[in-house]
Amino acid sequence: MSSASKKKGESVREFIKLNSWNIALALSIALFILSILTNGFSFHSITGDVILTTSKEGRVTLDLFVMSECPYGVQAENILGDVLRAFGKEINFNLYFIANKVSDNEFQSLHGQTEVEEDIRQLCIIKNYPETYYNYILCQNKNIKARKDISSTWQDCLIENNMNVNKIRECVDNEGGSLLSKNILKAEELKVYGSPTLYINGTKYQGARTASAFQNAICEIDNSLKGCSINLNTTQAQAPNGSC
Repeated sequence: MSSASKKKGESVREFIKLNSWNIALALSIALFILSILTNGFSFHSITGDVILTTSKEGRVTLDLFVMSECPYGVQAENILGDVLRAFGKEINFNLYFIANKVSDNEFQSLHGQTEVEEDIRQLCIIKNYPETYYNYILCQNKNIKARKDISSTWQDCLIENNMNVNKIRECVDNEGGSLLSKNILKAEELKVYGSPTLYINGTKYQGARTASAFQNAICEIDNSLKGCSINLNTTQAQAPNGSC
């Protein structure tokens, strides 16, 4: 190979090397700027399972009071699903039901006996699947919105979420009344009668029912939580402020 050819080849390699470096540098700068604009690459998917805790591990406590078949309660639960996905175990979430105890193992609820039965099922699922029970609730909420008979769809929602049907049925039969009796005491203590009602760290929440509004209320208490960096502005529309 001639000297001129060698020099030409070296020049081409140098050109490619230089341009590759320039491209890499440009990409790095672009990613750096993007990270600033997006608060540290906070592109988060909030689809999938809701993982939460009912222990004191969470630094902010959310107490939600509902009737399981109340359409306003269902809408609030669905929107809170995005919030719980975002914060995960940073939140200590508790679900309480609104019902009246008539006698041992006999209760009344606004939407009838099927609502009482669903309250009990959900409490049994909370007991047996404390980290993932909310996914069952979201599944049943779809059936409620579709006006399906949820007394015949609960097993499908259990199976869909890898939960044992026999275990829940046994809990309902043996412990259901006791679980609901204890659970509704919280609503009675706070004189909560409307579904949904939300308390954040013991204070009644009065704001809009949107994912971003719930998020803002949480982050006003502790803005160091990782869930505060996730953009929930476009996840869902506002739920109406009515109640059952």
